[in-house]
Amino acid sequence: MLTPQNGSNLNYIHVLFEWDQINEADAYGFILDDQSDFSSPILDFTTTSLAYINTENIEWNSNYFWTIQPMYNSDAG
Repeated sequence: MLTPQNGSNLNYIHVLFEWDQINEADAYGFILDDQSDFSSPILDFTTTSLAYINTENIEWNSNYFWTIQPMYNSDAG
């Protein structure tokens, strides 16, 4: 994960999430949550992009956690 970096304090609510390409991944599962255990995702979607700009779900003075999960052809089911 490139940006925002772990532990970042941001002074804006339109956030660019960016990550490195993972070898042989066909897509990426993106999860954004306000819980570190990802038990109540605010966003949970699949994308083929290496970046996502969130303009609606980030609030001032709040903590968020995000993760990327590589997906491969075999994950498509």
